[in-house]
Amino acid sequence: MKKTVHLIIILCLCISTVKVYAQPEVTAAGVTPTVGVSLTYINNKGDYSAGAAGANQIWDLSDSSFVNISTMNFLAPASTDCGINFPNSTISVKVVPSFYPYLTTFYTYTPNAFQIDGDCHMDGVGLNYRRCHYVNPLEYMHFPMNVNTNYTDSFRCNCIQGGTAYHIIGEASIIVDGYGILITPEATYNDVLRMHWVEIGTFVLGSGTQQTPIKNDYYWWIKDGFIGPIAIVAEKIFGTDTTKSGSYLTTSVGLAPIEPTINEVILYPVPANNELNVQLDLFKNQKGNVKVYNYLGQTVSQLQSLSLNVGNNSIKLDVNAFSNGVYHLQLMLDDGTIETRKFMISH
Repeated sequence: MKKTVHLIIILCLCISTVKVYAQPEVTAAGVTPTVGVSLTYINNKGDYSAGAAGANQIWDLSDSSFVNISTMNFLAPASTDCGINFPNSTISVKVVPSFYPYLTTFYTYTPNAFQIDGDCHMDGVGLNYRRCHYVNPLEYMHFPMNVNTNYTDSFRCNCIQGGTAYHIIGEASIIVDGYGILITPEATYNDVLRMHWVEIGTFVLGSGTQQTPIKNDYYWWIKDGFIGPIAIVAEKIFGTDTTKSGSYLTTSVGLAPIEPTINEVILYPVPANNELNVQLDLFKNQKGNVKVYNYLGQTVSQLQSLSLNVGNNSIKLDVNAFSNGVYHLQLMLDDGTIETRKFMISH
């Protein structure tokens, strides 16, 4: 009898120490940004592990190497380049630096969903270099967000770049596949949701004579009260060309900015005909290589061991033998800086 009583007491003590945690939730009110806010991220290109899905996960990114700084600026659409083309957008975001250094993306935020309306890229001299509109705005968040969130959204994005039209069609799938604790190199966050966002589609040039498969695969760690993702692991595929990257929100006060190497990269004419000019403005002397990829990700031209000086540098590429279409130019410097630009050829 005494043993039975002891057993009951032990069981009761064990049961009393069990804690049941509520699953976290992200609401529109908790993540809607306001004009004038800026977020700073530490990022880098590389193959970062997103970890496992599931409940009560611990995602540890603390050992990851991130070296570059970028800032996400939330602006009033009317105050930005191309804002007149997105009259219904409620906010715009400009990330500096970015893949396109003059790119502004336009969004509409509602109590039920956040959607992407399109983007506009200015080439630094006030010309419309690229503008894209989603025919049906792409919804990337439905509220409330929790571990039961799982939906798809078909999209078509019409673009014009340098007088050449193309479009991207496909489907985005969004699922919240886990929750738990996120550890970055700077901080630990509890009650975090992980959102897995995958876009699969086709890049279609002109009337459809050139079609390239694309895939954008993102993991976002989000938390109520944070207007931007706390961390991102991404993989982007264009044809056979793959780019992987990672970033996290910095909380450091007085973080010393990393001195950039490149001030500006401009390609002209747009579209190119017989010759492509690359105008490159550097903050420091560098050695560099240039590669040109076609829409399949194949290298079609390269220049190696270029001596580049502080200030303006001019690089000329003979593209007379290239077929009409979309190409990517990649610049790789000795200090690890990599810049990629898309351009078109039309003879």
